[in-house]
Amino acid sequence: MKPELDPREIRTLQKIKTALLHMMASRIDPISITDLCAEAQVTRPTFYKHFSSVAELMEVMSKEMMEDLERCIVIEKKYPFKRLIMWNCPPIW
Repeated sequence: MKPELDPREIRTLQKIKTALLHMMASRIDPISITDLCAEAQVTRPTFYKHFSSVAELMEVMSKEMMEDLERCIVIEKKYPFKRLIMWNCPPIW
């Protein structure tokens, strides 16, 4: 079981993930931890507190996205079309 995160850690993780998505959408060269931390406005030790590498961050984000997708599919089976409102999932058609 994962330990509970405090609101500051949640915000920090969100900033790191958002920065990675932004950088992946706007550049083709490899993303360094230094560049990612600058984009997210966090320090390198803060990054390393949560992740060991950019690859690990990408793996964690991929797993989270798959879990969200699975949750949306389950919701869709029980409550057709409510998933769009409840989970803010984009339509797949």
